[in-house]
Amino acid sequence: MCPRETMTHEVGFMDDELYKKIIDEACKLGVQRVRLHFYGEPLLHKNLIERIKYAKRKGLFVDIDTNAELLTPDLSEKLVNSGIDQIIISFHGLTPEEYKHITGRDSFGVITKNITHLIKIKEIKNIKKPKIIIQTTIMDINYKNVHKVFNYFPKDKVEFSVTNCNYNPLLMKNDYRHIKFEYNRKVPCLSLYNTLVVSWDGNVTVCCSDVNFNLSIGHIEDGIINLFNNDKIKKLRKYHLFGKFDKLPLCKKCIDPIAHSLYMPIKIKENIICGKYEKNKNRK
Repeated sequence: MCPRETMTHEVGFMDDELYKKIIDEACKLGVQRVRLHFYGEPLLHKNLIERIKYAKRKGLFVDIDTNAELLTPDLSEKLVNSGIDQIIISFHGLTPEEYKHITGRDSFGVITKNITHLIKIKEIKNIKKPKIIIQTTIMDINYKNVHKVFNYFPKDKVEFSVTNCNYNPLLMKNDYRHIKFEYNRKVPCLSLYNTLVVSWDGNVTVCCSDVNFNLSIGHIEDGIINLFNNDKIKKLRKYHLFGKFDKLPLCKKCIDPIAHSLYMPIKIKENIICGKYEKNKNRK
């Protein structure tokens, strides 16, 4: 289910000082949002609550993506009190059997109980935050019943997000990953201009689907401004602007090409914010 099974990048926990350095620098530059997850379970981190509070004190919008297996009543209480803005919960499977088949985990009952308790805490406190989003994926095993996810939790207390596994090869079972998808990216990606993905060890890429950092543009110690203006990211932008996606296999088969599209007039392509490119009407 999760592309972590194809991950070769070493895993670990980010150092507290590095985390604070990133948050401080980001805030000085006007960054508005931080997501404390990247193909890992944020609830495993012993200092998660403190890190959320630190980012909130800096005025950032903070969210996490979790499978809710570790979302105990005590941790739910702490999360709600931390000021976190949004919690996205992966809820793949509408029965214990489905859930185990899709995720490999026998924890359907625990997760539904944890989510219900989180909702109850918000009700008791009569607060709007955090927003709770239940995220599920349509696949072969559940497509006939996926609509039933809307009956599991009160619609006025949570939001729902449904994605289609058939358009996301990273989420497909190994049996189907050989299928060739017809869609090819044709427009530039917005993430190249507004997003940095930082690994626990400080390695930086531009895409949340780049699990192995094949598009790495440097290390966070290089500085956020430098990373957004270095030659590596300019080269990626240039490929995108001129449609050279064959040079970027990950981008060519983008799993979310519409949401991350950069629609811009052709006239401003030659003078983009972080680098000027030569004007050449005969450019191929």
